[in-house]
Amino acid sequence: MNVRAIIAAAALACSGLSAAEAADPGQLECPTAGLSEVGRSGFADNVATLGPQTDPHFQSFQRAVAQCTERYGWSADQARIARIFNISAVGQAELRRILEDMGVALAEIEQAVLADGAFMTAARAGDVSGAVIGGFVRRHTALIERILAGRSREDNRGELVGRYILFRAMMEATRDQFLAS
Repeated sequence: MNVRAIIAAAALACSGLSAAEAADPGQLECPTAGLSEVGRSGFADNVATLGPQTDPHFQSFQRAVAQCTERYGWSADQARIARIFNISAVGQAELRRILEDMGVALAEIEQAVLADGAFMTAARAGDVSGAVIGGFVRRHTALIERILAGRSREDNRGELVGRYILFRAMMEATRDQFLAS
């Protein structure tokens, strides 16, 4: 299963959690906090490029998730949500860095993601289907075109912005789900 499949599996991770005790928000970033600087950098590159889970940096991340699960006594659902949150958080941060280095300002896109009730409601329900993402893009086409200034195909900027939008929404949605678990 690749990173894209994990993100698509968010629907499973965001559904039907048993509400045992409230999760400590400080635990959520445990998996990436446990990686070395080199490990975090390699993991970020792997996630941003939708690389394989067989990548050694991704495998280190998987081990870190297992260690945090044991340390904090997470349920399988909490571990899956923490995994998706960390993938999304690292992915959006790395894509932000890449896009800003290309001169793409993301503040307005981020505001649009967080303010789009239909999109965020769907993301919180685990629905990150093409139809939902397409709806977001249709509602915000003028903004996206303005931000990309007609250079959406240059350096795959349009695709990278699309990934950023998805990662940003999933980061918020899974944070909410983890804290509710």
